[in-house]
Amino acid sequence: MSKKPRSRGTLLRPDQAALVFDPDGSMSLILPDLPEDAPVPAAWKLLVAIVHHLDDPNWVAAMVGGTVKPSN
Repeated sequence: MSKKPRSRGTLLRPDQAALVFDPDGSMSLILPDLPEDAPVPAAWKLLVAIVHHLDDPNWVAAMVGGTVKPSN
């Protein structure tokens, strides 16, 4: 018999990063703490770059195609 899935959501490990979008269009960027001398993974840098450009409707439209209204 299989276990029922938990309804507590998705858990990230302490070393993972995530960009989370809510149904209302709000967004959260979750980054773990790194030691000062640790290199920042390229994928994390990409997430930060995406967040940086989300308020630019022209950039968003270029990424997803078509015309996009600003979320704010």
